[in-house]
Amino acid sequence: MYTGFNSFDFSELEGATNKFSEENLIGKSDSCTVYKGELPNGSEVAVKEYNKNQYKACRNECQNEENLAAKLLHKNILKLEGRCSSGGRYYQVYPYMHNRSLSKHIHGNGLPWPELFNIIRGIARGADYLHEQCGLGIIHLHLKPSSILLDYDYTPKICYFGNSKVLPASAKEGVVDSVVRPCGFAAPEYIKSGRFSAKSDVYSFGVLLLELVTGWSRYRKGDDNRDERLNELVWEFWQNGREDDCVDPMLARATGTMGSQFQEMKRCIHVALLCLEEDPVLRPDMAGVLRMLADNNNPIPRPQHPAYTT
Repeated sequence: MYTGFNSFDFSELEGATNKFSEENLIGKSDSCTVYKGELPNGSEVAVKEYNKNQYKACRNECQNEENLAAKLLHKNILKLEGRCSSGGRYYQVYPYMHNRSLSKHIHGNGLPWPELFNIIRGIARGADYLHEQCGLGIIHLHLKPSSILLDYDYTPKICYFGNSKVLPASAKEGVVDSVVRPCGFAAPEYIKSGRFSAKSDVYSFGVLLLELVTGWSRYRKGDDNRDERLNELVWEFWQNGREDDCVDPMLARATGTMGSQFQEMKRCIHVALLCLEEDPVLRPDMAGVLRMLADNNNPIPRPQHPAYTT
């Protein structure tokens, strides 16, 4: 098991980012500022800088992220390279992700299906690792496009563990004191009562999967020009035997509607609806999701009643 990360000197990060210059700025938010850097060994990194007030506001999230990251090592999990504290500011160092977040590549900015399908399976593998393989029972709770980063060859990396929870092996679910809701992706039981389990992440994965394969956002106009939620709209199409119409037309045109790739897309929609079941017990686990995505030939259950709460 991975057991730690580096403590950087401020001078190392200052040199890597050219003294945190504007030309190295990647992005800025209310919580932190992010710079691109290059370490002396040639590796490219992203350096998150928190000023004193920012770090005070998100100290618990930063510490939670580090406590978990110190124990995680997987191809589809973003690695925390190290940290630093200097002059009232706090820094976290991650590998630089050349293709930014998955949110940059959906809704009209799509990827070819083979790359997109690899991303889908990579996210599922990362989530399965968190739930079962790492031995900690980590529930991410915020799976969404912006929490998936893509490296130079579009390998997905699950990131942002600040609000993630750990379930002991003896517990099937837990309850949070306050719900931090990622709009449109949170499972209904989490929203309503703060209850969470591995099936909460499965639900979020289902919403994410629908967005990727349909090319639709979580809210859009239905056939009658009524505002419909993505889950509801796709379920309506499914019940009416129109699942072909749910596939992103750009993907369908690029691959054709008769080949194996189109069948993979339709199977993804089917799997997504199973992930979105209102009753968490009916949702597959992530290992089951991976099995269903791996084989177009084996039959899989029909969805019963996806939730519409997002």
